[in-house]
Amino acid sequence: MRGDPYGVFLHLMATLIPDGERPHTGTSQALPPAALRGSSRGFTNPCPHRAGGAMGLRMIPRLRWAWLCLGALLAAPWGRTPQFLMDMSHDAFDDQYEGCTEAMEAVGPALLAQEQARGKSRLFGRVWARAGERWQQVKGSLAARLPPGFKDEYGQAVIAYTDNGLHHFFNAAMRAAGRSRAAYNASFPFKALHFYLTRALQLLRGPCEATYGTPVYRGIAHTRYQLQGASPFRFGSFASSSFRREQAESFGQDTFLSIRSCFGVPIHAFSLYTEEEEVLIPGHEIFWVFPDKGSHRFVLRSTNRTCSHFNCAFLGNEKSPECRGSTAGPRHREEL
Repeated sequence: MRGDPYGVFLHLMATLIPDGERPHTGTSQALPPAALRGSSRGFTNPCPHRAGGAMGLRMIPRLRWAWLCLGALLAAPWGRTPQFLMDMSHDAFDDQYEGCTEAMEAVGPALLAQEQARGKSRLFGRVWARAGERWQQVKGSLAARLPPGFKDEYGQAVIAYTDNGLHHFFNAAMRAAGRSRAAYNASFPFKALHFYLTRALQLLRGPCEATYGTPVYRGIAHTRYQLQGASPFRFGSFASSSFRREQAESFGQDTFLSIRSCFGVPIHAFSLYTEEEEVLIPGHEIFWVFPDKGSHRFVLRSTNRTCSHFNCAFLGNEKSPECRGSTAGPRHREEL
């Protein structure tokens, strides 16, 4: 995807309009996957909530909303890079499902089916189906290294997250759904996916002493992170990083993070983009932040603690004003 308003508009059109209904754009060449993936991770949709509601409408209202989004994009201050304050992301949904995994497993399949059927653009259903095909391809080669209790839905959720069509909307929804349990119930359309992906990383992660020793990198386009004092920091959503500095730099350098994580999990064996050597960091991990050499470059060092204000929210528990935390213990001997 291009970094200009027209390129962003084409991306919105592809999201708003289901396959088979899209107008011909005058070109038969798709953008390279790496270009789309790199730039889309730094893109902020100016109409994320309305886009989700427009997807289930007929063709004309979809197009009308797409043009309205284009107008907003053209009116936006493209010469100024948006700022992001590095804080604890207090509005993020951060459930770790401690003590209720069996209950969530029982309701998970029906919840997943409901959310796929409710997906107004069929986006989630298409992504989940593609992830299922990929999981069947790689499951055999991973079987000997998967931890006990690792279910097909976990592997499929990891793969679905690496799909360009989903992760932006999923993360944006996560960052806003934690205002209250009522907000989570009403406006978070990825409850099953969040549970399955959270459980996947919990089972796959290694001990802190194994993961912390190797730095990973995260490059961000179109957003500049701002550090305010010596405060702790959470991403508030799942954060992709890479073992390869040059790979991370190709995604963007408006902000660049060098990260020592205790809870990050290498997922390149699952990913649709294995060459990225991706490490996925959960949004509830707490970091201390230090300035690095250069503008908007930071070093993140894990505290080996998590912070969650929700626990088992789907089953009725309200948001707590206090953090519920854990440390990274040994879970799995081998790195996938």
